[in-house]
Amino acid sequence: DYVEQMLPGTSFASLPPDGFCGTGSSAIQSNPYQGRLLTVQGASLPAGGSCTFTVSLQISADAHAGTYTNTTESVSATVGSETFTGPGASGTLVVAAAPRLRKAFVDNPMDVGGTGTLEFTLTADDNAEGASSNIAFTDDLDATLGGLTAVALPPDGFCGPGSHLSGTSLLSVSGAELAAGESCTFQVTVQVPAGAAPGTYTNTTSSISATQLGLAVNSAPASAPLVVNGLTLSKSFTDDPAIAGGTVTLHFELSNTSATGDYSNISFSDKLNSVLPALFTTGLPTSNMYGSGSQISGTSVLAFTGGSVPAGTSCAFDVTLQIPGTAG
Repeated sequence: DYVEQMLPGTSFASLPPDGFCGTGSSAIQSNPYQGRLLTVQGASLPAGGSCTFTVSLQISADAHAGTYTNTTESVSATVGSETFTGPGASGTLVVAAAPRLRKAFVDNPMDVGGTGTLEFTLTADDNAEGASSNIAFTDDLDATLGGLTAVALPPDGFCGPGSHLSGTSLLSVSGAELAAGESCTFQVTVQVPAGAAPGTYTNTTSSISATQLGLAVNSAPASAPLVVNGLTLSKSFTDDPAIAGGTVTLHFELSNTSATGDYSNISFSDKLNSVLPALFTTGLPTSNMYGSGSQISGTSVLAFTGGSVPAGTSCAFDVTLQIPGTAG
């Protein structure tokens, strides 16, 4: 009996103890070619007799709702000295599962302090035996990125008459309904906090819960990446490795990945002596190299001030450092 062929991801959770159908009877599970095979052997029955035994199955959390037919191979037995073969048996399994959720940040990437659309789509399996009601899930925006909030929500009824979405940093969907094969799509406007660091943040919902065929059912959470644009600073030693008493070039690059926002009054500092005592600068770029008023100063502590980087551009500059002769 190949349960994996009936429903992918299905496995045996428990088998009957030996001797369930006469002395010497046993049930053995194996996994030939990922088929999850159950083999019953050594059973014996007197004339007119019967035996009943139970096998428990573990249904995958990713299983789709629907009706699945399980059919055994033919049954064989020895009567007297002759071998007889009979037809296999079939049974149907009805699987209930909550609708599946997909989500995406439609306006990826988003600027720091900007707004964009987070879109959700709930879909009920085509072969589900009944409608899904009381569909619910949550989405913790603040756990994705501190300060990420919803600033506009869809009106009630976006996914059935009783559907409702509430919250700002923690979104909560409740009361949605879908018939088999139906789907609904709704959108939330979210705002990236002004102090967000540029980067990629993964937003993941809770599992999706629902009622189907009178059962409380669940389906897997949905995830989507949020890409935040902004100003990034990178640095590297371009002629590494260097020798004691020699010089080395420290390369800085400021990048503005925003499509619309210009950055000005940029500043940062770099404590060279925290990397290596007595490490200091011997050559600095000229003033006004990246915007009027931009400059870098210092010897053992560098200070960059007054920089500006227009949207979609970057700037780079090099600083020459002297390595102390005692370094090692």
